[in-house]
Amino acid sequence: MRKIDVALLLVVVASASAWWSKPNPPAGPQSVPVVTATPMPVLTRSGRYQILMPEYFMADVPIGSDDKAVEAALGKPTKVDESAEETSIWTYERDGQSLNVTFLDGRVIAEGGTGRWSFRDPLKSRSWFMASRSEVLARFGKPTRNQNRTLVFPCHPGELTFHLDSQDRVQQVWITGEVKPLAPK
Repeated sequence: MRKIDVALLLVVVASASAWWSKPNPPAGPQSVPVVTATPMPVLTRSGRYQILMPEYFMADVPIGSDDKAVEAALGKPTKVDESAEETSIWTYERDGQSLNVTFLDGRVIAEGGTGRWSFRDPLKSRSWFMASRSEVLARFGKPTRNQNRTLVFPCHPGELTFHLDSQDRVQQVWITGEVKPLAPK
């Protein structure tokens, strides 16, 4: 083999080696696709409504859960309000903090609470209780409604609402799913 052939072979091998071992540039936060599983909608007991569930939930109780699953996760409620025809509100009081779970025909359609009830955010594992307005805006972007100390964000399906105190810190979080009435069969 001639010296030129050896040199050419070494250049090709070195180039290929450098190309294959070249590290990929880190992807920026905007270029990383976020894939979230959207749970299938569930029907209420009567089959008259379909509950569309957001990806957020509190106290390990997703929107769309039935009352038996809520009782298994949280125990017996402190108070039950069944004064409305098709809805009921279960209230849990623990250590001076409350969680309200609203049901439509046996399925959770909304939940909210004060204090440290565990709000589940699939992108950040942290408590949003006492978070500042700027932290909430940095995570969730521009709210669709911003009234005094209430910030409302879409979380399709549903809404995510933060209530702030006089120091602009989160005191209460509410998550609402969407309800779709179905045509009678």
